[in-house]
Amino acid sequence: MIVIGLLGKVLGPLGLAWFATAGQLPATFDLTILTNDLIWWPAFGLFLRDAARASGWGRLLRGE
Repeated sequence: MIVIGLLGKVLGPLGLAWFATAGQLPATFDLTILTNDLIWWPAFGLFLRDAARASGWGRLLRGE
């Protein structure tokens, strides 16, 4: 679940960058991504680190 949550928080900003460079999004979406996705990166990173330490990367990525 941690990996899936972090993946969602990473893909949001990537999608913003993609569509912003294409000129298809207004600048107000930057604030939404900042408050909804980027602010969570440190927390998800710490959760992921702790989960990997507890069970190992292989088991974590296999969902065990």
